[in-house]
Amino acid sequence: AFIAIHPDAYPCIKNDMKFLLNNWVQLKKHYSPKLIGVKRIGLTCASRRLKKEEWPTMIKKLLKKLPIGSIVKPHPSFICNEKINTEFKKVFKKISNGKVDLCQEDVIIELEMLYEKKEIIGPQTSLSKYAEYLGSTFNHVKLY
Repeated sequence: AFIAIHPDAYPCIKNDMKFLLNNWVQLKKHYSPKLIGVKRIGLTCASRRLKKEEWPTMIKKLLKKLPIGSIVKPHPSFICNEKINTEFKKVFKKISNGKVDLCQEDVIIELEMLYEKKEIIGPQTSLSKYAEYLGSTFNHVKLY
């Protein structure tokens, strides 16, 4: 199944495979925002788009677009494997030097935008549609 909050999400997937969450009041009852006050969120590309030695370049490109106090949400592919996650965090920490933090893993950007408008910065993703739909902005940056 594919879970979405916008009917145009996953355009290549049959509608009977999509589950549309459209009761935002109900969603807000079950999710507590963690990024109130954080206006800019950077997104990484998927790990499959890069060789490991290209991670620093991708991170540097993204961080150039983010002011101090922003946060970065790694693509799930950097989180789902413990070894990759540990290596990614080490590289990110070295490059960011504490100026930009990584998001907690349980943060759901789509739901964060229900509480507060955000500026999302990253590669092409369905979040660009969600940002527009929810009154936030999305700025595309080429990371690979």
